[in-house]
Amino acid sequence: MAKGDGVGLASARYLAMRAVIGSQEGQAAILKAIADGHPPLCGVDPLLTQIIVDYAKGDDQMLMSAGSIVAEHLVARGYVKGAIRGCPTGCTAGTGSSFALPT
Repeated sequence: MAKGDGVGLASARYLAMRAVIGSQEGQAAILKAIADGHPPLCGVDPLLTQIIVDYAKGDDQMLMSAGSIVAEHLVARGYVKGAIRGCPTGCTAGTGSSFALPT
């Protein structure tokens, strides 16, 4: 992973990530990843990689910010954070937190 120069909360990159993750397509990809047994970040990984160069390069700050935004959306829906899991081959993020609805 590459070390980045940080991601400001008002930066165009951060706002673009929030828009992608919060979009209908992003939310559907997150839920599909959970259903498939993958960390939800892996669901939006391809979408983020297509539009954000720093994310595609594996910038640590971008990856952490994306994971935090995904977590924010899921916690708001009642999901509970679980263990860190590996992401599928080809995913820019190497690992991500798992999430599930409480039983």
